[in-house]
Amino acid sequence: MPLIHMHVPQGVLAETIKRELYERVGSTVLEIEGGEDTPESRSITWMFINEIPAGGWAIGADPEAVNGKPKFLTVVSVPQGSLDEARKKLVVQRVNEVITDVIGGDVGPTNNWCMINEIGEGNWGAGGEIYRLADIARFLGVDPDSERGREVVTASA
Repeated sequence: MPLIHMHVPQGVLAETIKRELYERVGSTVLEIEGGEDTPESRSITWMFINEIPAGGWAIGADPEAVNGKPKFLTVVSVPQGSLDEARKKLVVQRVNEVITDVIGGDVGPTNNWCMINEIGEGNWGAGGEIYRLADIARFLGVDPDSERGREVVTASA
């Protein structure tokens, strides 16, 4: 159940580029997290591209360092324990690869950050209910009693 916030300077991405980022980043993170590409799993894979207006983002205390230049801060929130260290590294690598491919070039390591935010067990809620990792796994088509399911559910305990 990834929740993805991508922050970019306003006006640096065409609508077609944003659309491709929505599609590819969301499906990439979902795949790494272990979800099947189903309508159910896509329904709980949310992504926002937040365009920050000029003067609303500074680098090294200099807002002009951002204006009009491609910069990306992607925050991927997942249930705690749903990604082991290898999968976290894969998320960071693959998000970078998708961004580089979609925009047609590497913006450089200091201009493309990806953070993994793990939300603790019992802190995901929807429809007035708390959802635990085992509940989310079932919804995504991962059997909590399978090898992958046990790995994920045990890691979050």
